[in-house]
Amino acid sequence: MAQLKGRKQELLDLDSLMSIPAGRRFLWRLLTQSGVFRSSFSTDPLVMAMNEGQRNVGLRVVGAIMAACPEKYIAMMRLGKGPGDQEDEDARHMA
Repeated sequence: MAQLKGRKQELLDLDSLMSIPAGRRFLWRLLTQSGVFRSSFSTDPLVMAMNEGQRNVGLRVVGAIMAACPEKYIAMMRLGKGPGDQEDEDARHMA
């Protein structure tokens, strides 16, 4: 019962965060930086393990957003995705 209340509160908190532009921008940066939108592959197994761990965190956030407020995910994408955003992030990741 306490776990269910905790999960419900988490989803309500996430819905509140997704209701404001600053919250959507923050979560978009988190998802982009975690590697959700790129491959985690690397020829170095330790780097690949780290990349996959970061990506897993991002995927959990996406899952929570979809459970809390899927309609706001689209608004977040529109706000966060500008021309060249993903390419810039990929270039930073490779450096």
